[in-house]
Amino acid sequence: MNVAIDPGVVTLIQSTFLEHINVAFSTATRYAFNLLYLFAALELTVLGLAWALQRDTGWSKIFFKIIKIGLIFFIIQNYSWLLNTIVSSFAKLAGIVINNDNVAQYVFNPAKIWKYGYDIGIYFLQLAFNNTILGPTMIQICLGMGILLVFGLLGIQMIVQMVSFYLVSFGALIFLPFGALSASSNMLDKAVQSVLQAGARLMTLIIIIGIAVTTWDGFQLADLTTATDFNINQALGLFFTALLFLCLAFYLPKIVGQVVGGLSSSILESNAQAVTIVREPATPTMVTTGGGMANIQAASTIAPGSNPAYEGISSTASAATIPATTAGITTSGIDSQTTKDALSQASRISKSISDGTVKKIKEAVVQAMKEKTT
Repeated sequence: MNVAIDPGVVTLIQSTFLEHINVAFSTATRYAFNLLYLFAALELTVLGLAWALQRDTGWSKIFFKIIKIGLIFFIIQNYSWLLNTIVSSFAKLAGIVINNDNVAQYVFNPAKIWKYGYDIGIYFLQLAFNNTILGPTMIQICLGMGILLVFGLLGIQMIVQMVSFYLVSFGALIFLPFGALSASSNMLDKAVQSVLQAGARLMTLIIIIGIAVTTWDGFQLADLTTATDFNINQALGLFFTALLFLCLAFYLPKIVGQVVGGLSSSILESNAQAVTIVREPATPTMVTTGGGMANIQAASTIAPGSNPAYEGISSTASAATIPATTAGITTSGIDSQTTKDALSQASRISKSISDGTVKKIKEAVVQAMKEKTT
């Protein structure tokens, strides 16, 4: 059976693409859920083992990981609804910009845009076919083919942006479950960013098409196909305005799409790391001295006249005496190496103390105890 092909076939091609992609979404959703279950089990198992072996991984990290997995599950479960919401929201924003809520119909039906230039292009080609003068004939052929080509490319660009949005969304659905793994968490961010960028490009194209339709409606294009006299001014005006909107439709969506920055799902991991256990610092131990300790210090100092054999080391012993009359000594401020040197030096001094000096120390201790009791 022979089927006639007309300019409306561009809408048929776009509808066929979108129909097959929408059918594939149901199958891709099942694969996405299977991947999500697998990756979630692996990630939670690794976190559980790390907590059991290292005792450093807190429950907060596991908690935020479960929240992230739940968010991915929600996105996959309501993916079709989220896509329709994004498209309708961007189309509504575009309608607000150009003050025309019906502009989205041109993007979903590109044959209407093709119709703007198709009738006029065919009319100029027919004029060229009936004209016997070479000059006007060439002009009419160039204008007719140029208008058909520009409007055709504009309709193709509309189909490309619409189909690419759904294809990008289809690919993002497959890569969403990889965000459950810590090693591939950036794949979730890139998938969401790609969908938003494709939506921004589609919104920009809707705005451009809306402004173009408003401009062409002011040209009274229906008069071009019924006028008996050939008016080259209106034909050139239509051609160059269509060429201008075609260039805008090719370049502006790319620029606007780059404005959409990337999202970061690592905020959940950073929140988990921020929850830490704060330990109180150790209170420094204060050592105080009383009046009796001054007597002990005085007794432990070797007097020069007590034993002539030890006169040479009296100055050393005095220098090595620890100043115990200070208000307090913090144990945390003593250096380990200094402590070693002091202990070794004190050991050497204690060996050189005579029996008489030891006796004086005992007497000083007894005297200090008596003063304390009284």
